[in-house]
Amino acid sequence: MERYKNNLTIAEGLSQYLFAYGLGDGGYEAKRFEVPFLWKFTISLPNIPNRVQAVKFHDIHHVLTEYETGMRGEAEIGAWEIASGYGKYGLALN
Repeated sequence: MERYKNNLTIAEGLSQYLFAYGLGDGGYEAKRFEVPFLWKFTISLPNIPNRVQAVKFHDIHHVLTEYETGMRGEAEIGAWEIASGYGKYGLALN
């Protein structure tokens, strides 16, 4: 099933993706981000520029591949990114 029309710009597709999954503005401008840890608490880390770029590319990859954000979709995106050489960003922790 097609989620995004082929005539959208990347910015338009990204905007639709963020809205559809309730991700607000994507957190790209946030000073910090939180990572769930052991299902009990979260760790707050600095949102460094390398992470911001990696997360934005990751979100755009969701638009291009139309993979969802659940466990399966994240596994598919992760495998696709690693296989395509995305590893230069290291651990982005999104």
